Amino acid sequence: FRDDYYQNMHDNVLNAGKEFFLDNRLYLPNRILTAQKVDLYTLNQTNYINELKDYNDSLCSNYESYVIAIKTGSNEYSYSACIKCLDDDYDNTVDNDNCSAGWTDEGGFTSVTFTTADDVYIYKGTPRASLVDIVKVYPHLVRCVGTSVCEKELMSVTAKGEDGVAPVLPNNMNAINPDVVGTYTANYSYNGSPEVTGNVIVYEHSAPRAVFSKGDNYDIPYNPTSTSEYTNKIKIDLSYSFASYDSDVYVSRFEYYKNSRWEVLCVPNLEENHCYGVINSPSSTTLKLRFVDTKNRISAESSYVLRLDTTAPVCTLSGSNATCSDTGGSKISKVYFGTSDSPTTADFTSITLNNSYTKDMSGSESGTYYLVVMDEAGNRSTAISYTR
Repeated sequence: FRDDYYQNMHDNVLNAGKEFFLDNRLYLPNRILTAQKVDLYTLNQTNYINELKDYNDSLCSNYESYVIAIKTGSNEYSYSACIKCLDDDYDNTVDNDNCSAGWTDEGGFTSVTFTTADDVYIYKGTPRASLVDIVKVYPHLVRCVGTSVCEKELMSVTAKGEDGVAPVLPNNMNAINPDVVGTYTANYSYNGSPEVTGNVIVYEHSAPRAVFSKGDNYDIPYNPTSTSEYTNKIKIDLSYSFASYDSDVYVSRFEYYKNSRWEVLCVPNLEENHCYGVINSPSSTTLKLRFVDTKNRISAESSYVLRLDTTAPVCTLSGSNATCSDTGGSKISKVYFGTSDSPTTADFTSITLNNSYTKDMSGSESGTYYLVVMDEAGNRSTAISYTR
């Protein structure tokens, strides 16, 4: 019964304290991992709770019993009821870190570390708006027992922006010039904490870099009406190699330039170093591409020529020998050979690019077989057939 009595007392005091702070928000702590208390005497005098008596009907301590509110986020608080009833030898503060003296200004302090101290690499010419996102760090705060040395951790918060601790920019942000190659020292601190230094390294576009399998000014043939799949679209298949100063950095996305802005083309398959994308309603005959890496650094641009090709390949048959050719400027890239006269795109097999293609359609299995070829622009030849 005694345990139930004190558990019920604890719940009543905790609820009274929460109601007090809810009604009197100016009493709540302002900074992350700081605390404010309201003692039992104040709660009683402001009619939030009656006098507190122990299991033997003696008064509990009005000034040593309290509810503590600890700020853990932008609008988040942790509450604890700390109760002492000395006549009955009841004290729940001993094993409760939130009732520790470390939450007083004299008994504790908050230490600060940062989520990263790594060197930061940025391209020369990176816009300052992008630079802000690259060099910001988030503090990790630890409330400690002790006045200068962290004798015991009471609570910690790793900031992520939404928890009330804003990201920290270098104190000397204006000294970092993204337009001039060099190494800049970045000094970070939070609420007067000792400074932590890191390096911001500005370098030319030469690294990291992406090398496309198709060099600059390569023609990308397309036909916006060849099939429903390609209607008013261009399908892009990029192969690339990538090199970086940082082993843990890779390509995050490819972008293309359209209507005076950069739009996402595709997110690469990192295992295959391939990126597949579709451009809707191309607005120019020139395709500008760039990539962004996982540290939001922007590469130099690569340009390609978009060439309209609406001429389908033509296949002819002499005996069982088929010959296909393309005169529209594209090359034959895919082939279908089978028993359907209207194959789907998935039925085609990629081949080495060539202006012509030949195939002997004879074979041991009887039936009517069809041959269809497709060029780079998506144009399909009319199916030709051979019956064995």
